[in-house]
Amino acid sequence: MNSKIFAGKLLSATSKTIGESLATYSSWLLVGFGAALTLILANIKTITEYIDVSNIKYSVYLFLIALLIGVIQRLLFTILASSIKSGSEGERLGKEEDEQDRVVDFEVVFTEMLAAAYWPVNKLIEPQLEKIKNGDFAVAGRMQYKMAIIGSFLTLLMALLAAGSIVMLVAGVHA
Repeated sequence: MNSKIFAGKLLSATSKTIGESLATYSSWLLVGFGAALTLILANIKTITEYIDVSNIKYSVYLFLIALLIGVIQRLLFTILASSIKSGSEGERLGKEEDEQDRVVDFEVVFTEMLAAAYWPVNKLIEPQLEKIKNGDFAVAGRMQYKMAIIGSFLTLLMALLAAGSIVMLVAGVHA
């Protein structure tokens, strides 16, 4: 097996594991903290006896920013999962074509892939397809791994904002 192909598959497998794990973690983080804030807001009149209302407000702001980052992170991980699944399906289809001794014209395949994508996606994938044409078969795995790392940083940022939201609540507790 070509070392570049092996590296690409290994990077894809690693990216898949990262994406699935962090997507699950972030969902539980947002759902759990969202439920806690909902409980606080539902009982705001009682809670404000113990926590300053401005702290509650800023805590909600931090959570909403975390939620927005969570939406972006989930979109990124969805694209990542789709990319990995498409790669596996493409490999399966390629083997099928090879078993039937059919020749695939990859110039046509890549042209059709670009034609199917809208701007800016086509501008993002065009350089990747050029690298594949030039024999760089690890490019998809590297791209997926970079997406997983970006998603990891978004997850960390989301967790820090959620923690900041908790700190904001605790800081507002009346002594």
